[in-house]
Amino acid sequence: MKWFIGYTNNGEILGTVTASAPEIARYMFEQVLEVEGPVPEELFFVRFEDSGPIIVEKGILEITYQVSGLSLSIDPLPIGTVIEVGGYSLQTDSEPTQIDFDEPGEYSVEINPPPEFKRVILEVKVG
Repeated sequence: MKWFIGYTNNGEILGTVTASAPEIARYMFEQVLEVEGPVPEELFFVRFEDSGPIIVEKGILEITYQVSGLSLSIDPLPIGTVIEVGGYSLQTDSEPTQIDFDEPGEYSVEINPPPEFKRVILEVKVG
């Protein structure tokens, strides 16, 4: 058996499967790439080069933020980054993101950037 990863057009790795041939792996994923073993999707992504798709380690996203009162302000993040906090989510654009909280407290803010970056969790205290 061989190992294959499934991936999307933007490079996100969907998972790893074993199969005897790429055609079999494509029953699970539309796009597949043969690999040497399991590939953790939280640590790697697929980059597209002229020679074909390659697996690359995700980078670390530098995040600058400030807390003022009940507001969290996050400097611009890559377009399409999804921020989740308290059961709500929003997608960023090229502008700074401001999140206003109803009550003082400590909150976990999950930042899910495009596939080329690792997910980040900020622990913030507001109020």
